[in-house]
Amino acid sequence: MGVLKRTAAILSAKVNSLLNRAEDPKEMLVYSYEKQKELLQNVNKGIADVMTSKKQLEIKKEELNANLEKYQNQAKRAVAANRDDLAAIALSRKQETLSTIQTLDEQIAGLDRNLEKLKATKQKLEVKIQQFGAKKEILKAQYDASKATVKVQESLTGLGEDISDVKSTVDRIEERIDKQKARADAITVMVD
Repeated sequence: MGVLKRTAAILSAKVNSLLNRAEDPKEMLVYSYEKQKELLQNVNKGIADVMTSKKQLEIKKEELNANLEKYQNQAKRAVAANRDDLAAIALSRKQETLSTIQTLDEQIAGLDRNLEKLKATKQKLEVKIQQFGAKKEILKAQYDASKATVKVQESLTGLGEDISDVKSTVDRIEERIDKQKARADAITVMVD
């Protein structure tokens, strides 16, 4: 088992190293920002879906309320016609409808609570996205600045070596010039 654990640890470290090198911080910030905006779209869709469901239940409740009067009138007409059996059926339907309306009222109230929670979540998410958007731009600027600083520092490191090479070249040239002057002076002394 020790070999498998070591192999897994080594592979994990290698993959991690590859991912770290491949990961562009600016791209990851943009990706995170887009994911948050996508989440906000999903919340908006959820709000629309809940509102649609609520409206459907309210329409059904209105239809049932209209039926209540119909059942009440049927019961009155049945009693007037001495048809207590029909009156009982109409009143039974009215009672079932009242029960259904009560259930619908509970469902509508539940949807209202869900809607309020979703709206609160939406507001929090909008603030979070706005804050992240501003922070994203700051982080991208900091990343670009640090990248530029690294390039400049690397250039300066190379420049230091180049300056050292130039200095040694200048020293060699000065030495050659000094030798040439010395030779010219020696030739001048010999000619005189």
